[in-house]
Amino acid sequence: HRLMGPVICARIIDPRIGYFMPWTLPALVMTNAAPTSPMQRGFTLIELLVVLLVLGIAAGGVSLAVESSRTHDPQRAVEQLRLSLEAAAAQARIRGRRIAVELVPDGYRFVELDRNGEWRRVTDDPVLRDRILPDGVRWTSFGAGTQSTRDTDKLPQRRIEFSTRAPRFRLQLSHAGAVHTLESDLSGLVKLDTKAATSAIR
Repeated sequence: HRLMGPVICARIIDPRIGYFMPWTLPALVMTNAAPTSPMQRGFTLIELLVVLLVLGIAAGGVSLAVESSRTHDPQRAVEQLRLSLEAAAAQARIRGRRIAVELVPDGYRFVELDRNGEWRRVTDDPVLRDRILPDGVRWTSFGAGTQSTRDTDKLPQRRIEFSTRAPRFRLQLSHAGAVHTLESDLSGLVKLDTKAATSAIR
């Protein structure tokens, strides 16, 4: 047997003796319930955190999916890029996938490594679909690991790869006198900083 239910205590006045005396409400219930089996156990904290992270990515994917592959708002386009980079890092870490983003002159695309060791374009994920940058927005700087350049057209491989460990990278895009800097940390989060071109370019 085991005890279940709260123990409720109060004090009442006994008119015969004129003082407070303790009184306990019979709230204890005897039960023959067997110990919880392993199949009935709850989620662990790590499992709950993973579920919340996946739900957050899915929620972000819904908002990105309703957007067209090309937005005319430069600020919105850069924010889409930031969210997509974070989603790629999270999926690679949680699901054990090798994902990469490839920068092309007018936008970017995501690819993943298949079982044959070949990089193939991601086509089944609305968050990681191909994107075209708005008119006037261009890549101005690229840095991944120890590789860095300000002329992205001369970079031999404009690619950032995500695996179980998030990479460090720094990207810059510019348009109409503004420079947008995207910089990641080891947790996979990407920080966006927008400044005037004269103060942002170093």
